[in-house]
Amino acid sequence: MKEARPPRDGEDDEKQNRKRGTAACTSDQAPETARGRDSDSDGHLGFILNVTYVAEPDSGRAVVHLYGRLADGRPFLVRDRRPEPYFYVESNAVEQAQALGLCNLDPTDRRTLHGAPVHRVRLRHPRDAAEIRARLHRAGAPTYEADVRFAYRYLIDRGIKSALLIHGAARSLDPAATGAKSESADRRAAPERHPGPESPAPAGRAA
Repeated sequence: MKEARPPRDGEDDEKQNRKRGTAACTSDQAPETARGRDSDSDGHLGFILNVTYVAEPDSGRAVVHLYGRLADGRPFLVRDRRPEPYFYVESNAVEQAQALGLCNLDPTDRRTLHGAPVHRVRLRHPRDAAEIRARLHRAGAPTYEADVRFAYRYLIDRGIKSALLIHGAARSLDPAATGAKSESADRRAAPERHPGPESPAPAGRAA
């Protein structure tokens, strides 16, 4: 499996989506998958058109941006600054990882296809993944899912595919502040835990 290069800060995607007429609103509620729902009475039903992330200018923190259309045709933008980028390293290589100065290592209940337990390596920024993965490989530490792009992992971890429900009241922003022409739903999503694949796939190798 060929690894994708870590995404840039998303400025190009941001500009393209602004041209599509996307403005922003805020809420502290979570988007969730709309699978199995018969109506959107308990949320705003929408469909994702694009997903990316943008780095905050001051903190550098990666913020997930979900662009799409509500069922009534209005554009929306969901923004979430809380998720952390991560990948996995085999648990028997934790000492090598710590020797490289990596401190944000968490045990998990995940296992590789060969049954080896893995630790989660939490990162400060998605663009750090390639460098840290390379350092771990040079130290002989196998890594997993290091090629999964940050914004896509956000969807995978939450079980979100094309349709989703967005909870909370939307608020319109000044289109001049966002380069947009109409209302949208810009929300910060509360973190949720959803079961992912049973075993992390090896980064850079076919599972």
